[in-house]
Amino acid sequence: MRNDYFAAVSRALQERLANVSPTLLSADSDDDLHTEEAILTAFRRLDVDGMVIFPTGAPGLVEFAQSVPTVVVDRTVPSVRGLVDHVLPDARHAAEQLTLHMIEQHRVQRVCLVAGDLAVSTLRNRHTAFQRVVSRTGTENHVLAGLTTSEEAATAAYSLFRTLEPPFGVLATNSLM
Repeated sequence: MRNDYFAAVSRALQERLANVSPTLLSADSDDDLHTEEAILTAFRRLDVDGMVIFPTGAPGLVEFAQSVPTVVVDRTVPSVRGLVDHVLPDARHAAEQLTLHMIEQHRVQRVCLVAGDLAVSTLRNRHTAFQRVVSRTGTENHVLAGLTTSEEAATAAYSLFRTLEPPFGVLATNSLM
């Protein structure tokens, strides 16, 4: 919930579901498999009517999704592809367009990608698109990946930025970055 994006989605769900159900339960796994598994166990005991999840890939997710209507939002994991409904962004296209914009419109010759865990499908898709554009354009690029907090991202990014000659562009893969 410390990530504004997830808080906004949660609020939108609450508003949308208000006429159907007065109660929206919310939990944050903080991208931790064990925490996600504990949340799934708790929601199973509570006999929830449905679940919207930003999955981390807990082992119990498949079994849960087979018994409770589940919608995956923002990212996916291999275990539930084709099993549940998905609402996913076009992360590759967006990252490609943003990277191209920096290179073509702002004429930057150096671009940086600041990323979280590339095992997360949307972040991996953004990274793939970024790499495709810089490879195609021959642009100097720098990738900082595997960052888990905004503080870690800031420290790593500022350390890199001190070594680069301006101007350069930066693509952050999520709002924490």
